[in-house]
Amino acid sequence: FRRVWLVSFLIGLAYGGYSAVSYHQSLLPEPFNNKEFMVSGVISGIPKKTARSWRFDVQVEEIRPASISPDSSFIKQGRSRKIRLSYYRHAGQGFRAGDELVFEARLRRPHGLMNQGLFDYQRRLVSESISSTGYIRQLVQHRETENPGWIASVNRWRQKQSNQFQEVGISRSGVQAALS
Repeated sequence: FRRVWLVSFLIGLAYGGYSAVSYHQSLLPEPFNNKEFMVSGVISGIPKKTARSWRFDVQVEEIRPASISPDSSFIKQGRSRKIRLSYYRHAGQGFRAGDELVFEARLRRPHGLMNQGLFDYQRRLVSESISSTGYIRQLVQHRETENPGWIASVNRWRQKQSNQFQEVGISRSGVQAALS
């Protein structure tokens, strides 16, 4: 029993260490904090619309600083990045899970207030594997995909259900969507 416990503990410790190092490597490097980037990627999760903006996560396929030539890639192959973005100039544009985007954005490292006993936004971003946050300055290309994959299809269905709850006028549509 002790050997099983020890082996399980060591496997968990190794996995935790690997996850921490992998996340740390995916973070935006400090010299590039709060700079402009050209990004191409796919919307993951359900985009959220407010009165002024859209907010969604993007699984990055390619990212490079906007001031460097297009042939130099910023990220190494195999390193996965997920970024959380806001888009303020939507002008009635709709976004769905699985849509492919190419855009110029200003990105920064995850940060948040660290007041003891209160909500820690930075910890939340780490738990969701968000490597940077920012906003879209210019949307270059927005392509809706017909066959986005099964995860994006599930998220599109969830987004459709949530929109229907809001259209009906249910006062607590978020709770209804979560329960359904």
